[in-house]
Amino acid sequence: MIGMPKPKPDNIIRHEIVLGRTERAMLDPIIASLSFKNMAEPIVEILKDATALFALAGILEAAGVIDYIPNDLKQEIIDGVYETVDEAVAAIEHRVAVELGDSTVGKGFKVFTNVWAWTVVQGNKLQKLNPLS
Repeated sequence: MIGMPKPKPDNIIRHEIVLGRTERAMLDPIIASLSFKNMAEPIVEILKDATALFALAGILEAAGVIDYIPNDLKQEIIDGVYETVDEAVAAIEHRVAVELGDSTVGKGFKVFTNVWAWTVVQGNKLQKLNPLS
């Protein structure tokens, strides 16, 4: 059976549902929980991703919100006291191990300090090659 084409509607009927005070009050907790869920899901995803956590730690360290690396040691590295990344990383690990104890120098901390030290030392080397910039 071949269907005939549907005719276009000649009028549109609009239905509107109006909620009362009690219905709106019942929906408020649902709206609040959905809002919380929408905010919490990205945060949980960041916490599950190690790369995102290292990036966040680097941003917070650079902004001065947290201090993984002691400020005086950070300034020495920035000033170019250490010529190589290995020297800078060794200094960071030694200082943190002495001040905070060996248990705090975990794998994640070492990766973070290696990346940070490499970035600063390479930046110092580039600045020495091109002092005008």
